[in-house]
Amino acid sequence: MRKVGWIVFGMTLLLAACRGNASAPATAPPTSVAVSTAPPTTSDQPTTSQATTTTTSSVDRIAEIEAILLDLNLRRIRALVDGDAETFRSLFANQGYLDRSLLGLESGVFDSMPQEVGVEVTELLWDDAACLAVRRLTYVDGQVSGEGKPSIAVLEPLPSGEWGFSFSGEGWACEGPHPLGDS
Repeated sequence: MRKVGWIVFGMTLLLAACRGNASAPATAPPTSVAVSTAPPTTSDQPTTSQATTTTTSSVDRIAEIEAILLDLNLRRIRALVDGDAETFRSLFANQGYLDRSLLGLESGVFDSMPQEVGVEVTELLWDDAACLAVRRLTYVDGQVSGEGKPSIAVLEPLPSGEWGFSFSGEGWACEGPHPLGDS
C-alpha cells in the first residue's frame, strides 16, 4: 500500500505540474520523437532509455506519459461513475476500441470514485506524433489491474490535439494495421 500511495502522490504532482503549463496540455501529442529500444524489465522501476531529445529527456517523457495516462484514466472512471456517455466517448481515438469499451459504461464497475488511482509506465514501446504505446501498470485503490502484469496501452491523437485511448492489451503497439480497424 505504501508504494501505491507514493505512486498516486507522485502522479498527482505530475498531473498538476503538466496542467500548470497552459501552452502544453497534459494530453497533447509530443513535439519530438523519443523511442526507447530498452529491453523489457521486470523490476519495480519504470524503464528509461538513455535517448534524449532537444526538448525533453526520456525520464521527463515517461513522467509526462504517466500523467497523460492518469488524466485519461481519471476522466474515464469519472464518466463511468457518472454514467456520462458523451464524456466517455470523447476519450477514445479508435471507434473499434470505443465500441468494445462501451460495454463497461453499462456494467456499473465503478459506483463511486476510487480513493487512489495511479499509473506506472514500465516500458516505452513507441512514441511519435501519430501514436504512443507503452507497457504500463494501473493501480486502483491499491489493486493492480490486469492480474498484476503490465499490459500495453496505445494512444492516438484526437481531433482536439489531445491523446485518446486507441487500444489496450497485447498484440499491437502502433505497427501495422490497427487490430480493431480504423478510427
